[in-house]
Amino acid sequence: RVDAKPIKQALSLWASKWVNTFTQHLKTHLLGKLADLSTFMDRVNTGLDMSVPYGDLTGLVDIMTHIHAVRSRSDVEEMFGPLKRVVNLLRKHQISVPDDSLRVLEEAPAKWTQLKKKTSMTKDRVGNQQAQQTEKILADTDIFLKKANQFRTTFLDRAPFRYSIGVDSAYKKLDEYHILLVEIEAEEQALTKLQILFEISVPENTKLKECRHDLQYLKIVWDLCALVDYQFIEWKKTAWKNVNTEFLSDETKKMLMQVRGLPKITRDWDVFAGLEGA
Repeated sequence: RVDAKPIKQALSLWASKWVNTFTQHLKTHLLGKLADLSTFMDRVNTGLDMSVPYGDLTGLVDIMTHIHAVRSRSDVEEMFGPLKRVVNLLRKHQISVPDDSLRVLEEAPAKWTQLKKKTSMTKDRVGNQQAQQTEKILADTDIFLKKANQFRTTFLDRAPFRYSIGVDSAYKKLDEYHILLVEIEAEEQALTKLQILFEISVPENTKLKECRHDLQYLKIVWDLCALVDYQFIEWKKTAWKNVNTEFLSDETKKMLMQVRGLPKITRDWDVFAGLEGA
């Protein structure tokens, strides 16, 4: 007769360990969620009390940041039910939850409702200032769009699209335009942040993204140009008696396959034609 008692004990112990691991994970998740929610609501509640004198852009941006934070948290109300179910599950397994956390969960729905009302009232309070700043942001947006369009035009004219510029000059141009792009992209990000905070809807401008994509592809093409140049320079150092024509032919075909494997967008560029003919 087989004694199954040791197996049952081992299985029971193993199951208990997994239950403990799972319930401790749930408890950690619960406490983290409640702590984050409490901190968020307290921070926003305090922030919404700030007074904003006319002309105080920093203060207005801070207020609009808090308003946007509340409006973007559509998940909060959906949290309460699942978190309460987690508490009940933990209690079922005799896992205690701190009273402070339970209090936060109990009071959270009412506090959230009150916070949404306060957010709406604060938005009305700063409405005139928001409208004035919105006009300024729209004007700044128009100016920036013209700047971005001009940047794109200059980029297409001066970036290293031509093969005749050579590898060294091309890399200098690539570095130069990377720095310029980083600067103007930072301007765009700052303006976009304001547009989001002040609820301004503007058509997406793709000029800078096109420049960034072109710059990345140009780097790929010129890296291959540099590789081909280096390889041919090295081969030219080989003495005639040591030339292996079959090897050179095979390697040349491999490089040609790399060239033809470049992204399709690059095939209309002069640098691609020059590389392919090299």
